Amino acid sequence: MDGGATVGPDPRPVVADPLSRREREVAALGAKGMTNRQAASVLGLSPRTADAPVASILSKLGFSCRAQIAAWWAATRPSSPGVGN
Repeated sequence: MDGGATVGPDPRPVVADPLSRREREVAALGAKGMTNRQAASVLGLSPRTADAPVASILSKLGFSCRAQIAAWWAATRPSSPGVGN
């Protein structure tokens, strides 16, 4: 044996997507350059209703501006057409 190493499942935890479905929708639209008002229109929400997911995303991810959400979205989502676009 090689010093007592064992073979088994990867002990690192699997990290689930920290965002809710609505937060992902709003983040995707924001990453495309849409304002909260524009995202609300696309999703059939009132502009104030769209503000809540943005505030939640900022809080969950520890960000201070929408540009950080867009950069995070671009870095963590596949760039394939139709996937997260």
